[in-house]
Amino acid sequence: MGQFVESLPSKPLTKSEVLSMNDAREYCIRPESDEALIIALLGNNQVHALGFDTDTDQWVRIYSTEAEYSDEAFDEFEAEIYKWAEAEYGTRLDEEGDLKMSGPSDPRIGGTEV
Repeated sequence: MGQFVESLPSKPLTKSEVLSMNDAREYCIRPESDEALIIALLGNNQVHALGFDTDTDQWVRIYSTEAEYSDEAFDEFEAEIYKWAEAEYGTRLDEEGDLKMSGPSDPRIGGTEV
């Protein structure tokens, strides 16, 4: 479902680890432990989304693009993140689940639905 990202540890990253990376933000977190399971890396005309595959305990590339920023490109980026999150984590994202989406467009946190 994605390419493995071997330079990251075989565990979810803590929020402080994500914040220590330049232009990175978390998109899915486990609030009780402050772990990030989906992160976005933003660069000059590049955007990458990485997700933690709980079956293999490895980070995978969910989405990458070298397109310039546009609303359409951002919508596509987020749609891929939410699609992958639902497929990978399923009911763990429900209101009663242990994972929470934290992206700006998540309808559960007051954003617009993707």
